[in-house]
Amino acid sequence: MAVASHLARTGSSTSRWATPDRSRTRRAHGQDLTTHLGKILRIDVDRAGDGLAYAFPADNPFRGWPEARAEIWAYGFREPWRFSFDPVTGDLWVGDVGQDRVEEVSIVRRGENHGWNVYEGMVYQIDLAGTNFDDELKSSESE
Repeated sequence: MAVASHLARTGSSTSRWATPDRSRTRRAHGQDLTTHLGKILRIDVDRAGDGLAYAFPADNPFRGWPEARAEIWAYGFREPWRFSFDPVTGDLWVGDVGQDRVEEVSIVRRGENHGWNVYEGMVYQIDLAGTNFDDELKSSESE
């Protein structure tokens, strides 16, 4: 079960829930749509469905996808630790903790991929197999 690092309820019955990657390594949880880890989730807490204590809002971007969790609103986060809604625009702002280089504050929209573990902020990090391209570049430069 995913652990929420932050939970916010909007004026409607939907809530958004941030889940950290929970990995001390560069695992691809943030890119894996079959897990809650490294995601912003959106659920309807006033209804139940699919044998759960909550329901999935009809406009969630991955609802109905067989290879994705219906709760996912956005993905590709390492450690989304705080978020807030802009009171004027309604935009969702998320603070995401980086691993080595970049701390990030982003506007998050429906279905967006924020890049972890391939990117840390705007810095290209690794491929999904876990290869750190920066280390490869450093070793080739030193030869």
